[in-house]
Amino acid sequence: MFTQALNGVSAVDMVIEYALTGKMSSADLRSQDNYDFSQSCANYYVRLKPGTIRSITGIQEVEAMPRVLQCLTFHKIGDTIGTEGSVDRVIYRIHVMAPTKGNACPDTEQNQRDPGYQI
Repeated sequence: MFTQALNGVSAVDMVIEYALTGKMSSADLRSQDNYDFSQSCANYYVRLKPGTIRSITGIQEVEAMPRVLQCLTFHKIGDTIGTEGSVDRVIYRIHVMAPTKGNACPDTEQNQRDPGYQI
């Protein structure tokens, strides 16, 4: 996700291309795929407590934030979250970018106090 946003090269597309053709020729990786990102990048994982999801609020506002590249949703209203501590308790994975380190999600502290979902 981040390499595509910053460099215009999709690592997933390159791997698929290589698997199908044995080559990565659709992009000039030496000049385009810069590992030294010009912006700070982060993945935020939002975990749930055990229970059944009764409502979800505020995710549209998160998705509309200018630094949010993508918000992947893994659960919906009515899903039951188990007690085991696993990745199955993650409801969202949010990809964010910011021009400077430590500035990717300034509202993180507020979001942890008011997660916007009810169980």
